[in-house]
Amino acid sequence: LEMDFIKPVFDAALAAHTDHTRPFSVLTFAQSLDGCIGSADNSQPLRLSGTESMSLTHSLRHLCDGILVGSGTLVNDNPRLNVRPELLVSSDSTAVLSSAPSHPRPIILDSNLRTPPTANIVLLKNRPIIVCSFNPSSTHSSDILKRQSDLEAVDVQILNLEGVSLHDNIPRILTTLKSVYNINSLMIEGGSRVISSFLTLGSNAVDLLVVTVAPMFVGINGVKANDGNSIVTLSDPTYKQFGRDMVLVSKLP
Repeated sequence: LEMDFIKPVFDAALAAHTDHTRPFSVLTFAQSLDGCIGSADNSQPLRLSGTESMSLTHSLRHLCDGILVGSGTLVNDNPRLNVRPELLVSSDSTAVLSSAPSHPRPIILDSNLRTPPTANIVLLKNRPIIVCSFNPSSTHSSDILKRQSDLEAVDVQILNLEGVSLHDNIPRILTTLKSVYNINSLMIEGGSRVISSFLTLGSNAVDLLVVTVAPMFVGINGVKANDGNSIVTLSDPTYKQFGRDMVLVSKLP
């Protein structure tokens, strides 16, 4: 079952994690056979993961302290980024569900504070969240300051890395999450720019890669998982089928 598969893999990769200046990081996403993670038509959400592989995703969320997505994913999908207890399945489900599920702390890479105060992750109010923001100019615009005030009014914590590009400074973000916010394990879920940034950094930022491949083709309207120009070759991947989907697990070079 899903937890029986991923927990030993997670624990082994965690034991091999030696860079204690940053969180143990898991990059995970679902894609189609032609490498798409979504559709450019946001009015029609694309469901890629089947029930079994979705259970695997929620098992990983249960194991991690934090979960990171980009502002595009947040604005377009309005995800909850929590753990659904009914999807935590193992051969010893009592051990998994003997207490309330552990919800990871949401972390949003949000350059211009696009996160709405009415987003699901804010309204749930079951744990604080972090919005990472930067402003290229030394002077904050009144619009940015108003957005920051609105978010702080609903208990959103703002980590402001002023004057830097978030995607060019992921190592700095990771060390800050570890040292300031005590995020020891981190799940990275997307979207495409976030995935590309972490793939480019490889093992300097990612300890475990988990990719669900759904048996479908999206076509020309698809949003590619990797929109970067780096070729990433996996040396020792393993595969396991969950329902209709194939799940790939690997380290990054």
